[in-house]
Amino acid sequence: MNPALAAYLRERAEGRQAVDPVEPPAHAATPPYVARPWRLVDRLDETQIGALVEAFVTGTPKHVLAKQYGVSLTAIKDLLRSRGVRGKNRGGRRERRSG
Repeated sequence: MNPALAAYLRERAEGRQAVDPVEPPAHAATPPYVARPWRLVDRLDETQIGALVEAFVTGTPKHVLAKQYGVSLTAIKDLLRSRGVRGKNRGGRRERRSG
């Protein structure tokens, strides 16, 4: 067993404190927590949301809008969906021909 560890354990068992307590380094301190609004509608005002929707309708891709407004792609998709905005059909499924 490590001699330093054995001495430490003996001191603890006897109820004594370690002679040289180790202090955490100064850089290990956690930065103060800054509360940030979570919901997108709390972070963007109606003017910004309207501009975002208009930009999407006129052809700006969702990932570009996400980067521009500093939010996630999922947040952009959820916002557009909640506003009833649908994108163009980009060639996913083709319609079946009857006959």
